[in-house]
Amino acid sequence: MTAAVLGSLLLGGGAIVQLRAQAQAHAVDVVHATAIENIHERLLAPSGLLVGVLANDTPRMDTLEVLEVTPDGVTAYALITGDDVLVIGLLSPADAVAMSSSPGIQREGVSATLDTGDGRHTYDLDVWREGTGFGHELIVQ
Repeated sequence: MTAAVLGSLLLGGGAIVQLRAQAQAHAVDVVHATAIENIHERLLAPSGLLVGVLANDTPRMDTLEVLEVTPDGVTAYALITGDDVLVIGLLSPADAVAMSSSPGIQREGVSATLDTGDGRHTYDLDVWREGTGFGHELIVQ
């Protein structure tokens, strides 16, 4: 009987851990979905994120990837354009920066101090093409 009680406690504990993991994964999905929506809105605005970054080129929105969302609300993202240009950027609620490579280049980096609404922090973003997606490193100072 003791084994049955311990077994049911272990199974119950496993279910709680699984539910917690599912809730955390859902929260990350919601954060990324919100970030993608914000990037879309800012890209499509008349004075969009990529004004002055791209000349006569169009972002391929199917390649847009949210790389990371920091605790202070800064979104790191990357995408490819129709001319095979790697575009990377950082977007905060109050500020934004973007950088583009030459066509075909596999790696790009940007460093910027952004206003997050609660202060200013410096972000160093390094992005590289990795298969059909991107690898990245983001350092917050």
